[in-house]
Amino acid sequence: PTAEQWLVKNLPQGAVVGFDDWTLSVSVYQQISAELASEVRLIPTESLVDMVWQEDKENTMPTLPVDQVFIHELQYAGRSVADKLGDLAGQLRDQKLDRILLTALDDVAWLLNLRGTDVDYNPVFMAYCIAAADGTAEVFMDSGKLTPEVQDHLATSGVTVRPYMEVAAALASTAHPLAYTFDPSLCNVKLKQALQNNPAVTCTEQQSLVVHMKAIKNEVELAGMKACHLRDGRALARYFMWLEDQIAAGQEGTEVTGAD
Repeated sequence: PTAEQWLVKNLPQGAVVGFDDWTLSVSVYQQISAELASEVRLIPTESLVDMVWQEDKENTMPTLPVDQVFIHELQYAGRSVADKLGDLAGQLRDQKLDRILLTALDDVAWLLNLRGTDVDYNPVFMAYCIAAADGTAEVFMDSGKLTPEVQDHLATSGVTVRPYMEVAAALASTAHPLAYTFDPSLCNVKLKQALQNNPAVTCTEQQSLVVHMKAIKNEVELAGMKACHLRDGRALARYFMWLEDQIAAGQEGTEVTGAD
């Protein structure tokens, strides 16, 4: 059974289930709520796992990554940050929107021509971004991750840096009328509620506009993809040759030895 089916089956009608609104996406929340209907009620709460883990003296809870980010140079990106922000701003104006909230790490990294090492085997970093219809943006991330070079890279592109955990407060404190858009499959419930509880804000839920922008590769990106596949093909050919030599020599191989 799904988690929702298990809850309905095992909890009495009217039971209350807590969830961490920082980690549950809007789409998943909507799906679970629809299945639970009136049987079980969902309410946001602090992460109980985090609360217990913070009290564990032997297995300390890891902190957020602090490794510095680095610039994805124009020779590889093919488009400047200002160019991307200008394109995104035009799409916002076409839809009569003022802001877009970006919560997917790859969207933020692509838009700002930055890369990081916060997630193993993925060149992304912990951040949120709000891009505006005037071509400027705010990125919410740990300023300690920024070298002077990266700071200049962002400043000259019209991007302001704010602390990572200020994003919800920034959305909730907007005083003048603004039309926001966000992707419900990528945005968490906490940030959606921050927007919805602000009477000055109206919201449009749709697939991230940056997803469509990323899908249209420029000539530099296409060339990079081709070069990457050539390098990967050479590496795979060398591996297959090594494997055939091992078999011919009567060496027994396993997944472990093959990976080594």
